[in-house]
Amino acid sequence: MSKKNTGRPFTRQQNEVERHDRVLIVCEDSKSSPNYFEELVKYERLSSVDVKITGDCGSDPISVVNKAIELYEESINDNNLASTFDMVYCVIDRDGHQNFEQAIDKLNSHSRNGKPFHMVRSYPCFEFWYLCHFIFTRTSIGNTGTKSSADKCIQLLNKEWGSISRKKYDKSQTGIYRLLYSKLKVAMGNAKGTLKAAIDTNEMNPSTEVHELVQYLIDIRSTSNTKLNR
Repeated sequence: MSKKNTGRPFTRQQNEVERHDRVLIVCEDSKSSPNYFEELVKYERLSSVDVKITGDCGSDPISVVNKAIELYEESINDNNLASTFDMVYCVIDRDGHQNFEQAIDKLNSHSRNGKPFHMVRSYPCFEFWYLCHFIFTRTSIGNTGTKSSADKCIQLLNKEWGSISRKKYDKSQTGIYRLLYSKLKVAMGNAKGTLKAAIDTNEMNPSTEVHELVQYLIDIRSTSNTKLNR
């Protein structure tokens, strides 16, 4: 992939760093998941990697997919090939969305055409990834009375949240990646375990794929360090 012309020669190290993928992450909300990934990029010092994160598309999964397609098409139509997104991730929640399966089908159809689209699903919601930092559970999280499955997941999360914060979890809260960082290894193990069990039993609630995107982003940093230390 050709690079932008800055008008000055690259050093070997600069050239190695700029070879990383250009990544687009589209989320279904404007607060919790975009905040988390923006903080991850900052905390992991991925300033040399071009990662665009947006939640400016509404909460419906199909709107997330449509936004991702729109931004990707804009990137490939740019005259500068270096602006094209190499990886596109759609971060969506199962919750009670009626268009959930439709969104998956639409994204899969684009992926089959060789486009770099990837779905990052959480059952029932993104906050299950946070819950994985504390416990392993395969108990289904469903609607109860007036509470949605997402509400119930946050209720479970708040039972654990007191161990790291004096305040209850709030979707608009910032600094969560740093706050949970010491528990990241536990979260990775729990998320992998729940996802494997979900696939084996064909019962996806609860499970998440967020850890796969987190690992991908962290690995970018590791790859950068390896290249720069050669």
